Amino acid sequence: AWTALFEGPLAHVKITRLIVTHSHPDHVGLAGWIVERFNCPLHMSQVEYLQSVYHQNRGTEERRNAQRLFFRRHGMDESLTDKLLGRGQDYLKRVSILPPGYRRISHGDEVSIGTRRFKVITGGGHALDQVMLYCAADKLFLSADQVLSKISPNVSVWAVEPDQNSLGEYLASLASLTTTLPYDVIVLPGHGVPFYGLKTRIKQLADHHEERCRLIADACRTISKTSKELVPVVFHKHVLDVHQMGFAAGELIAHVNYMLVEGRLKGEEADGVLRFRTT
Repeated sequence: AWTALFEGPLAHVKITRLIVTHSHPDHVGLAGWIVERFNCPLHMSQVEYLQSVYHQNRGTEERRNAQRLFFRRHGMDESLTDKLLGRGQDYLKRVSILPPGYRRISHGDEVSIGTRRFKVITGGGHALDQVMLYCAADKLFLSADQVLSKISPNVSVWAVEPDQNSLGEYLASLASLTTTLPYDVIVLPGHGVPFYGLKTRIKQLADHHEERCRLIADACRTISKTSKELVPVVFHKHVLDVHQMGFAAGELIAHVNYMLVEGRLKGEEADGVLRFRTT
């Protein structure tokens, strides 16, 4: 697809720079290939570049052991843990190797793209420091995966930072976008169609996560539960394969971590397994 684009509509355009929003393989996947093809610099936030490098070198036995302990602590049995460890190991098959150097873009920077000036906005939750771009003159917002038109972006916690409050970071980012951007921007997301109604969509996303928190709180009111036991409480409408179960577990843990920080849940650990009870 990229070759058809570069040799077709963009055949007479000089590619001078590549801006990557975050480290997920569907965004950074061919960055190294494009940089090599056009001999152009790569621009990313520092955290996302380093996160990409981390993922490209993550297959050590020490990390697998850390992941195993992480899943077991959240109530996954040995069989499920083995299946979960088997998923997601194809990251390197989905990405080209990143160049050894990059140029940093940071929150608050201004960058020129063509005739437009964009302000750099970064936010956590879906990724650690995802880059978004806002052109005030044209009310144009490139939201990456932070605000999508139809689906909620995955917000998860993983073994590398087991106590991370990624959902809290995500909700804080959404709140910041609500206060800093006008209502009538046109949003160009990383997936799906462009849309208007940013603030309405942000409220829908926040309400979606609050509903999940309510489901968890109700389930833990009379008996404490593990993350594994809470997955079907939140994802009751879905039959999950192993790939989806991995994301569901990560999302569920993001919600319980957020609720622990907010004081809505209390964690109880016994025999190396965490259970949660509503406060």
